Amino acid sequence: MESVIPNMEKAEENYKVPNLEKGIAVLEYLSLHTQGETLQDIKSTLDISQTTAYRILNTLVRLDYLIYNEDTKRYKLSRKLLTLGFRSLNEHNLLETVLPRLRDLRDQVKETACFGVLGDRKGIFIEQAQGHHTFRFILSPGKPFDLHCSAPGKAIMAYLPNTVRDRYLSY
Repeated sequence: MESVIPNMEKAEENYKVPNLEKGIAVLEYLSLHTQGETLQDIKSTLDISQTTAYRILNTLVRLDYLIYNEDTKRYKLSRKLLTLGFRSLNEHNLLETVLPRLRDLRDQVKETACFGVLGDRKGIFIEQAQGHHTFRFILSPGKPFDLHCSAPGKAIMAYLPNTVRDRYLSY
């Protein structure tokens, strides 16, 4: 009796998710265009239908992986992807990377320099390099802080895209 070895390429075809592949292609494409791209640019470059491109982009905006600018009609990556990237860095300690730069920043501006991340509704303080002045503030690592009424929060809010900033203000 003859045994038949299945064609691996054909078996792999059965497990493809074409729209997932297209969605990842959109993310990879936008990662190369920091100013963002329009729906037309994305669909043309990636050779996908307008309907498919629109659905992918709309879904990624709704899930906060992309930001859509109403004025320029451009899509660009959000910071949410950064959090996924940080979670994958098991072999590197984030603070080992950040602390030397935080100290350099503190020395340059002569003030306390803080490092934090955006949470779902608030900022989360992670670490600081304290300034050398007699009067300085001290934050507790791991503590959430409101973005609209704290110095670190206001600094973060100043550089957020309008759509993201408005979402945080609505909370």
